[in-house]
Amino acid sequence: MELPGWMASDQPIGRTEFWQKVTEDTLRFDDHIFRVYQRSDAQFGVYVAYWGHGRQAPQAVAQHTPDRCWTMNGSVCVEARHGVRYALE
Repeated sequence: MELPGWMASDQPIGRTEFWQKVTEDTLRFDDHIFRVYQRSDAQFGVYVAYWGHGRQAPQAVAQHTPDRCWTMNGSVCVEARHGVRYALE
């Protein structure tokens, strides 16, 4: 999705090919996207994964949410905001 004033780039789910394969083998999703949006004063990422019906138990998926799994593997939250709405023009 394009956002006026933002540059978007799709990123791999892992920093290297090795970690991308490990992540894909662990999560076993059917499809995913990790898109980063940037402009001069801000950056944010959107990660969405899809599992077809019966592919993974809901409990297995819930164990690997970005808030839990990514921070346990070295990602750092710089700023968090909840319930914030932005108008897209």
